[in-house]
Amino acid sequence: MGRLMRRGQSWGRTGRLLAFVVLAVLAPIARAQDLDADRVEDAIFRAAKWQMTHQAKFLPLGWEISPLYDGLLNCAEATGNPSYLGEVVGFGEMYNWALGSRLLHADDHAVGHAWVDVYFADTTHLERLLPTLDRFYQVLAEGSTHLWTWCDALYMAPPTLSRLARASGDSRFLDFLDSEWQYTFDTLWDTDDHLFYRDTRFIGATTANGEKVFWARGNGWVFAGIPQILRDMPESRPRRAFYIGVFQQMAAKLASVQRADGLWTPSLLDPLDPDVGETSGSAFFVYGMMWGISHGLLDEATYMPVVIKGWTGLLSRQKWDGKVGYVQQPGDRPAPAGPEDDHTYGTGAFLLAGSEILKHIRPERMVGLDEQLFMGQIYADWIFGGPDGIDYDAVTILDWSGDDGNIPQHVFDGISLDPNNRWSVYGLGTPQWVEADLGSTYTIDGVVLYPYQNRDYQYTIEARAPGQSYQVIVDRTANTENGPIADDLTAPFDARYVKLTIVGADDYPGPWVSVQELQLNVDRPPSEQELAFDHYIKFPLR
Repeated sequence: MGRLMRRGQSWGRTGRLLAFVVLAVLAPIARAQDLDADRVEDAIFRAAKWQMTHQAKFLPLGWEISPLYDGLLNCAEATGNPSYLGEVVGFGEMYNWALGSRLLHADDHAVGHAWVDVYFADTTHLERLLPTLDRFYQVLAEGSTHLWTWCDALYMAPPTLSRLARASGDSRFLDFLDSEWQYTFDTLWDTDDHLFYRDTRFIGATTANGEKVFWARGNGWVFAGIPQILRDMPESRPRRAFYIGVFQQMAAKLASVQRADGLWTPSLLDPLDPDVGETSGSAFFVYGMMWGISHGLLDEATYMPVVIKGWTGLLSRQKWDGKVGYVQQPGDRPAPAGPEDDHTYGTGAFLLAGSEILKHIRPERMVGLDEQLFMGQIYADWIFGGPDGIDYDAVTILDWSGDDGNIPQHVFDGISLDPNNRWSVYGLGTPQWVEADLGSTYTIDGVVLYPYQNRDYQYTIEARAPGQSYQVIVDRTANTENGPIADDLTAPFDARYVKLTIVGADDYPGPWVSVQELQLNVDRPPSEQELAFDHYIKFPLR
């Protein structure tokens, strides 16, 4: 995934078998010490491992993945396992520490949380900070106001601004944060119920049972976003008390509407519309309450039972393989969710909740990101290819059937998850191809095709070494699967030249061939450096 996933490799290990832990439903209890730290750590590890090996829904610069990055970094601090940090470093390097493409849109500012956090771990690496810093200086120069018109935005942009104020010493970032946050609060806050409407369309609206419409995940974004702001806001900042007050009022209301199973329904005041315990909003609430207890903003005797009950409910939504289900899919209002529904923000919220609990009950094991960064970089180099993987700068395109401006180089550049980084050509139904010289001969043991919009293309992949003829190493001319489409080769194949030919599709009816990446999995032994550090990274996520 990304540059080069080392699938099936474990640095000299035959693999780490995860013990299946049967988690009995706990009776309501109020003592933090009654939580089992090992079980909490096992749960977050399995969730992260499942998510990092199931990346079909990854949008690496989008709002959806921001909580996952935040959760991975929080897990790194809580456990000292640099694998969590290395995943974030790898994605940051792959996408040059960029934000989303829209200048003023809060959703495209959300990954900045993680990028600046990694910068804080080693402030000599300005390349990790400058794209985000430059974006927000442009935002300030634009002079636009009243940008955050939906409550989700209060998780997306404000934590990036508070981090930038700390990194740069420029208080204008906090001034802008305060002004825009106040506008959203004035517009969407309900003074009676101490919750946020998702946006102005829902003010005055009611559910099927006549209740106000307060969306759980929408309020979860706000409730989890406030700790992310306060973390970097100076104690002396006058507006700090305002955010704490909102946070405390929300906590009291949320505690009052928690379900018997510990979760929260998508519509907070109407538990019957729909009647389901949803995980993404619930996990954000558990995270926020645990953070508030740990930082002295919420009374432990009052809220620890809510946290424990909520965490128990979240565990009931996690499968044995680590997958977190019952995640409401992207939307803007309450909607049902089922056991197979997952998403990156749901896993991220789960990781935030579990790791914050772990910090509270086992603080002696916390390790700063700065202490882990060296090992995290080693991990990132291994998982994402690094200097020993394919040198994408050496790849050249030899021939292709055409393009519409989305150039064929994107098929072989190591960027698999960005839909704007693709090759496309009109004319599905006749063979469309792209042929590349990798620059060196590699031993390929598997391939993954990332079609645009996960289309079910039918295709062949041919490869050859210098002086040899092409051989078909993957024949998907009868393919019916949607992407990403993975194939392990029955025997590793030495090749320098690779050709992808798309001949049709199964259900996709359109006329376009569009491919984001042809990932080549390279079989190579670990380097001496990686072997030397093997015993430090005992629990890789892939």
